[in-house]
Amino acid sequence: MLDCTPKEIKDRTGGVINPAKTCQPIGAMYAALGIHKCLPHSHGSQGCCSYHRAHLTRHFRDPIMASTSSFTEGASVFGGGANLKTAIKNVFTIYNPDVMAVHTTCLSETIGDDLPTLIRTAEVPEGKLVIHANTPSYQAPISPAFPTW
Repeated sequence: MLDCTPKEIKDRTGGVINPAKTCQPIGAMYAALGIHKCLPHSHGSQGCCSYHRAHLTRHFRDPIMASTSSFTEGASVFGGGANLKTAIKNVFTIYNPDVMAVHTTCLSETIGDDLPTLIRTAEVPEGKLVIHANTPSYQAPISPAFPTW
């Protein structure tokens, strides 16, 4: 095995940063998976949710369930409030979790969607809970080991 190891040590000229370590929404989805009967919800585009699910599915080697607000061009410009309210209604109707954990993406944070107000005005069934976390990756990374530049 050591035959493949280089004999002389070379200084590194550049670092490699795992992009998932700088993504706050993937950390929020990961945390929500630890809550009993909780469904993570990505308030942003489908691509963000797909990326997070694929990364966690690859890690756990088991499919990860999550929902998304499915932003399109209209929601990207005018806000995703209507998408979130529809998603909350559909998630509780179809999947029936006890808790729905909504986290923002960079897109919904840039637009400025007000999650507490949107959740307060949404139709949440009796005995169910919707929690939220603001997770803009451009403010700070999920891991303090990776500085923001």
